[in-house]
Amino acid sequence: MRASFRYNHIDRKPLGDMASTIITLIVGNPQMDVHYVHRKGDKTFCFDTVDLKRELDDVPIDHAKVVQFVREEILKGLEELGHLF
Repeated sequence: MRASFRYNHIDRKPLGDMASTIITLIVGNPQMDVHYVHRKGDKTFCFDTVDLKRELDDVPIDHAKVVQFVREEILKGLEELGHLF
């Protein structure tokens, strides 16, 4: 699935807590891959479970420590974009 929303479009609702949304997708569907790209102006944040799973080897992506790491990485990336929650 792919969704694109322009920041200044009148019909775009606030995104809300994207870190929790992505975590929910990962924990509920650990076999599924998530590729999240967030652009704001000339800045881009990307998160990809394919790359993460490759680095984890045999550690499950839905392991509690991995989930906490993912949450922190997403929050850090969005903060660098200036995305306010």
